Amino acid sequence: MKKYELNTSVAKEEIGHEEGVCPYCGSKNLSWNGTNVIDGQYYYDVKCDKCNNDFREYYQTIFDGYWGYPLK
Repeated sequence: MKKYELNTSVAKEEIGHEEGVCPYCGSKNLSWNGTNVIDGQYYYDVKCDKCNNDFREYYQTIFDGYWGYPLK
């Protein structure tokens, strides 16, 4: 299958720059593969089931407190 080229001259909002949407073809038929963490961000390796392109979805993490026994 032909790989689509990511058109960087178009605004991100116009090419499906949103969670769970392929940035190449706009499909929501995706397969996620594993989670990785780098410098407070985590990302998923994603494959589009429609156009067969691979990409990553990045997410920010924030500190939300401690869990467990009280600190001494």
